[in-house]
Amino acid sequence: MPVWSKGGVVGNVAIDKCQYVFADMKGAVVALDLTGNELSLLHSLKDSVSADTVVFDNTACFVSHAGDAARIKFSDAALPQVILDSALPTKSRAAVQTHTHQGRAIFQLTAADGTLYFRYVDDGAVCPVNIAISSAPKNFSYGVVASPLFFTHKNNDYLFYVDRAERALCASLTENSVVWSMPLPYGVDSDPVFDTASGTVLFSSGESLLGGISGNLYAYDAATATLRWEVPLGGGADASPALVTWQGIPAVATATLKNASVIIVSLADGRILYEYGLPETGGCRHSGGACVPVGYSGYHTQTTVCKIYAQPIACVRADGSSAVLVFSHNGNAYWMTPDQEAVILPLGGSVRASAAMLSDTALVIHAGSTIARLTLPEGWRIVAQPTQKIDFPTTQIKWRFAAENNHLRFKRLRRKFRRRFLSDRDS
Repeated sequence: MPVWSKGGVVGNVAIDKCQYVFADMKGAVVALDLTGNELSLLHSLKDSVSADTVVFDNTACFVSHAGDAARIKFSDAALPQVILDSALPTKSRAAVQTHTHQGRAIFQLTAADGTLYFRYVDDGAVCPVNIAISSAPKNFSYGVVASPLFFTHKNNDYLFYVDRAERALCASLTENSVVWSMPLPYGVDSDPVFDTASGTVLFSSGESLLGGISGNLYAYDAATATLRWEVPLGGGADASPALVTWQGIPAVATATLKNASVIIVSLADGRILYEYGLPETGGCRHSGGACVPVGYSGYHTQTTVCKIYAQPIACVRADGSSAVLVFSHNGNAYWMTPDQEAVILPLGGSVRASAAMLSDTALVIHAGSTIARLTLPEGWRIVAQPTQKIDFPTTQIKWRFAAENNHLRFKRLRRKFRRRFLSDRDS
């Protein structure tokens, strides 16, 4: 079953006691023991899951399109404990969740009726408070797909979100009030990111199934909603932008669907620093600014081969060198540096979900039906995005693979299943 949402890592990597936890599009919550390579079914949610896994204090949190939520608590001494949270007030794909900058709070959001509901989780308890922030525009049936962004700016805690109903909203969690909201000329599917130094919110516009929206990357002042710059992408973007460094310049990397390109622009002014169009594969042709599968006469989001859904990965080396790693639906990874041609790395399966950080040098990624763990070339490390939080040491781990010829290596985990279903009653 396909996996659309990024998983999470619980436990201690340094002492070989960690598990990779994820949910698939049928709602199955699964744990992979990274020591024994064993898969365990922990719980089944009522519907598909496309919201990223949230991990804090060895607890993994999930919410499905139906609005039901579960927390899986892990410990070394006992089996994982399933804690079921009450359903969100409306049924919608819009249910998403994230952690705040404090790392311990979990907010769940649904907006099928145009109202944002939040439930606060701390110290293992769910506070029974829902905060209604806004009302629905007329065309709100599209809902929210992008996860909300939580950030701190000038001693205030904020929530920012964008939706498919062509709206952006910024609310102060400190004062429990809307700071600003505005209509957008586009819908948004990808998660926004926040640059702390400049106070800038960045996000990309999505596209219709037939690629009818050209797509832009936008940078807004988080405090005033002032548009700082926008960059035409030539295609909609479902991949969240990533803050990177490119030739020593603070930059933003994003990737597109229709024209299957990776674009890196200056964070300060949106100036294009680098652009790479994915080459054709055996199953597609690239013409007219679109990736079209062999045997098809035109572009369609659901059938195109080289589209990119996963967030780019920012990488740096001690000497200041920078690189960006991108995963495509065509089954390849692309390692890009400023001074050489992109290196193409076959993964053996299409990639939809963003990679999860295992350490500052290793990733876990879903490639088709395979779960792969990847290690960066020697001397390189991953730069975590501001909304990511690493709760585990980054010392060397036993199973780290060595880099060869400056290329990444990955290993497919053997598929050894151990079904362990914890029913609601047992939890």
